[in-house]
Amino acid sequence: MLRRITLFISLSFLLLSENASARNESVMVVAEHMPPFQIITDNPKHLIEGYSIDVLRTTLKQAHIDYSIMPMAWERAYNLGQKKPNTIILSMVKKPEREKTFHWLIKLSDSKTSIWSYPSNQKKISSLADITDEIIAVTRNDHHQLILKNYANLTEKNFIYTSSKEQAIALVMKHRAQYFLGNDFILNWRLKLAHLEQDDIVEVFQLPQVANGLYIAASRETSPRIRNKIKKAYAKLQVNGEIKTIADKWFKP
Repeated sequence: MLRRITLFISLSFLLLSENASARNESVMVVAEHMPPFQIITDNPKHLIEGYSIDVLRTTLKQAHIDYSIMPMAWERAYNLGQKKPNTIILSMVKKPEREKTFHWLIKLSDSKTSIWSYPSNQKKISSLADITDEIIAVTRNDHHQLILKNYANLTEKNFIYTSSKEQAIALVMKHRAQYFLGNDFILNWRLKLAHLEQDDIVEVFQLPQVANGLYIAASRETSPRIRNKIKKAYAKLQVNGEIKTIADKWFKP
């Protein structure tokens, strides 16, 4: 009898511990300003919003996972996403160089890259291989930096590094750099929110590359239980139509 009581107490304690662990599961979410996926504003009531924010919040609620969202510059978000356990990073392009550095949880969209300049730039180029002494403004640790490394003609003298895409755009608009790389859809959102004129920036050409996948990713040290709960919750939201509803909110004309 004593043995049965002891076994019952042990099993009860184990179940309570598991339930407590499940209740206490939480993640830290790091995100840069990248409209319309993440829009960071000064409004205290809507500090951060956007498509990926809505997708993640709905998914984590479905998965019963607590979270905190920390807006920050891309370089800091990228570094934390590599080092800190149970960290979710929004929104990151999946590249071969990053494949084994993160867990790729949710695909948000595909994205292509174009080269942009100011309208009065007289040099005509059809490839990054045509660039000689011109300066490219690039956000440090951005996936565009990985693209630029593939061109032997480009060296450090061709780059000026920034902490945000907005800074890169500003450098080109002031003619302190000739080019920056960006996605046209995201760029239009950036210009609109920054109250900048779209006529001040022109698309030079689109890179002939396979579309990049934009993902919600997790640090390598994020627990398998949390990762699986997020994936299962997102799959359920896809089936019941909630993800489509969120997409319609942000992407329908």
